[in-house]
Amino acid sequence: MRVWHHILSLPSDRVLWVLLVLLALLIISLFIVVLVLRSSWQISQTRLKKHRKIWQAMIMDFISEPDAMAKFKSTIHRRDFFHFGQYLISFFDCLIGEDRDALTQLACQLKVTAFFKTQLSSRNPWTRAYSAYYLGRVGCVASVPQLEKMLQDPHPSVAICAARALLSTPHFVMYSDVLRVVLRHKVFLEQLIEETFDRHGQQILTFLRKFLVTASSPQEKLAIVSLIGRFKDRVAITVLCQLAVSTEDPLLLMDILKALGEIGDELSIPILEMHLTHFLPEIRREAVAALGKLGNHHIMALLTSKLTDPDWLVRFQAARALVALGDVGHRLLELLQTVADEDASRRMAAFVLFEKQLLEGKKESEWDDAADRI
Repeated sequence: MRVWHHILSLPSDRVLWVLLVLLALLIISLFIVVLVLRSSWQISQTRLKKHRKIWQAMIMDFISEPDAMAKFKSTIHRRDFFHFGQYLISFFDCLIGEDRDALTQLACQLKVTAFFKTQLSSRNPWTRAYSAYYLGRVGCVASVPQLEKMLQDPHPSVAICAARALLSTPHFVMYSDVLRVVLRHKVFLEQLIEETFDRHGQQILTFLRKFLVTASSPQEKLAIVSLIGRFKDRVAITVLCQLAVSTEDPLLLMDILKALGEIGDELSIPILEMHLTHFLPEIRREAVAALGKLGNHHIMALLTSKLTDPDWLVRFQAARALVALGDVGHRLLELLQTVADEDASRRMAAFVLFEKQLLEGKKESEWDDAADRI
């Protein structure tokens, strides 16, 4: 404080010079700090690249000659475990069978896996998340109890990584607790099912069907219905149809109809037909679109009846669904564009046929004739 009082007591021109000198010193100091940090980062990256080349050669030697463990123990130190673990995962992505088992054995013998197990209790949430991710990729069964506790971690990324790790672990069966954690994050759950479908897919879908009946949150129901449709779970058709009749949530009903269309089973036709007369045009659109995905010629009468719907998008969906049925639907639309009683039906049939001609590469000279009929 005395220094500042002394500076302020100086004449105004000298005070300005002192402040400029201090500002210049501050800028120079910041510049030096940036240079030091950049140099240290470049040095660490150069060192890491050098180590990766050595690790690659040694890993290849170990896969072909498992007795080469002594080289690793003298080369890899504890401070390199985090980067070495990241590098190992890139090998796990492209190795299968005995080679992958050998690499897992290498990570255990070098105590890299044990190191990541200790990092599960780190204060840094990103360290915890990556440690869980690593343990899941190597399939560490011994870490399952710790990973189960991490499902309750307050940081969402940690809980999701723990769930992915558990589903990647052999012989893991506690699906319900894992899926409850990530059910809010539908994208992550789709990735989990795709990554582990061969091993856990049917058990996960079984849980989703049961949880759909008991779930109280609308968001959870929307996520489950979307996933059931995404993975075409035909066993869930009965549950979806019952929910379509009982629900009063229009958003959920729209997702149910969309899921029924994705599954594409004829058992859903009565429910879809029932919602063709719903008072909301959005519901009618989804019902028509779902019927169109079934590809069944027996629903042509239902689709034709919706060409007179008051909502033009419903009429458009019905006409496109008829085109998707092939030659039969195409001939029906050609007939309707000339003999239909309703002007809206004729115009929509002509519009969709014109659209089909454009997609098929119809010559420009023929566009006007088609356009005149719309």
